Amino acid sequence: MSAERPSSSACSSHEAVAGSSGHAPSGGSIAPSVHLSTPSPADLLALLGRLSSGDDRLLGHVTLPGRAQQLADWPRWVSPAVVAAWQRRGVSRPWTHQRDAMNALRAGRNVVLATGTGSGKSLAAWTPVLSDLVEADNSSRISAIRRRPTALYLAPTKALAADQLASLMSLLGQDNAAPVPADPGRCPGLVDERLRRVHVATVDGDTPREAKEWAR
Repeated sequence: MSAERPSSSACSSHEAVAGSSGHAPSGGSIAPSVHLSTPSPADLLALLGRLSSGDDRLLGHVTLPGRAQQLADWPRWVSPAVVAAWQRRGVSRPWTHQRDAMNALRAGRNVVLATGTGSGKSLAAWTPVLSDLVEADNSSRISAIRRRPTALYLAPTKALAADQLASLMSLLGQDNAAPVPADPGRCPGLVDERLRRVHVATVDGDTPREAKEWAR
C-alpha cells in the first residue's frame, strides 16, 4: 500500500510570497519554514478512522507482517539474450513465483498467476515467448522460418494493452532508448539484435489497417 504525500501547494505559495520581495514580510517576523514528511502507516490509519463516518466508516483493520523476498535462478532454458534484457531493466533474478510460472508455461500447462500489482506477472508471461522467438531466430531450418512462435495477449482494457505494448517495446530495445551491440556476447547490458527483430502490435480501434492485417 502506498500513500501520496499531502499536497504542498499552499505551503509552496506561502513561501514564494514570503520571499518574493527579498526581505521579511511586514511585521518584522520571519515566515516559518514548513517541513513535510511521509506519514507512517499508523498515521494514515488514524486519519482514516477520523475521516470515516456512517456506512463508509472504518470498521477494523488487519496488519500483515512483511515477508522476505524469495529469489530464484533463471531457468536454464531461458535465452541469455532475454536474461540480459531483463537485467538491463533492473531484474537480476526472478522471484520464485515467477520461476515456477515460467517453467509451467514452458511445459505447456495452464497457469493462473494471482499476485499484487507490480509483482512481475508480465515477466513470467513474456519470458517463455521471447525465449522461443530467439531460439527460432537462431534456427536455420525452413520449418522454423515458416512457423515462428506467436503469442496472443488479451487485455481487459485498451489502456492496459497500451501499457503492455510500451513496456514490451522498451524491453525489446525498440523504443530508441538502447543501442545495438556489435557483439552481444561482449556487451551483455545492451539489447540483442534478435530481440529487436521481434514484431509486436496491438489490435484495437486505433490500429492502422496494415498493422491489424499483420497481427491477424
